[in-house]
Amino acid sequence: MSRVPPAPHPLVPDGEVFVRMDRSERLQHILVILSFTALAASGLPLLARPAPATAARLVAIHHASAAIFVVALAWHVLRALLTVRGRATLRERVPRGCDLRGPAGRYRFVDKLDYWGFLAGSAVMAVTGIVMVIPGPALELVSPAVFRAVVAVHGGEAVLAVVVVLTWHAYASHLRPGVFPMSRVWLDGRVTGAELRRDHPGEYAALVESRRASPDGTAGPEKSIIGRE
Repeated sequence: MSRVPPAPHPLVPDGEVFVRMDRSERLQHILVILSFTALAASGLPLLARPAPATAARLVAIHHASAAIFVVALAWHVLRALLTVRGRATLRERVPRGCDLRGPAGRYRFVDKLDYWGFLAGSAVMAVTGIVMVIPGPALELVSPAVFRAVVAVHGGEAVLAVVVVLTWHAYASHLRPGVFPMSRVWLDGRVTGAELRRDHPGEYAALVESRRASPDGTAGPEKSIIGRE
């Protein structure tokens, strides 16, 4: 697959600004960042079995952070299922065979892996975390061996999540050439025509074709989720 972006087109100037993430999506992302950071900072030290007093403080922080994380996750899932924009975005995130062959659309293949991996990992952490919070009722339903396995899975998935975020996600979203040192889309929600052309050539081409077919040459693509500022 060619990595050379298409040439600039006068119908979509490089300097034109589009809204890629709306306010709700940015707030969800910020809540996830803050709660995930607090979860990692309070949870990983617990793997070293600190003193009881320290452990109690860490557990309190961990539980509060987990509640915020679950609320943000539930907000995201409900919006993805119940709103027009959410459903359209979700459809765009479904992996397809053409992801590896053709130009990237709204989401690159690595973005889709990142997203679905995040959801799967979050589900594992949420379920195992809830089981650990209620050990009494849990042990009435499962054997001690299963409960110990749940604890091990929770800790292992936590380590894996931190490693993935600090490597895969950090590079794919912020540290790769052309974006380093950071993409600002999660802060202001905006991308330029030049960024669309470079990172999402399939979506850029659809926008060009839509404007070419539009009487005034300014309409956005009906199947795109981007909006003009």
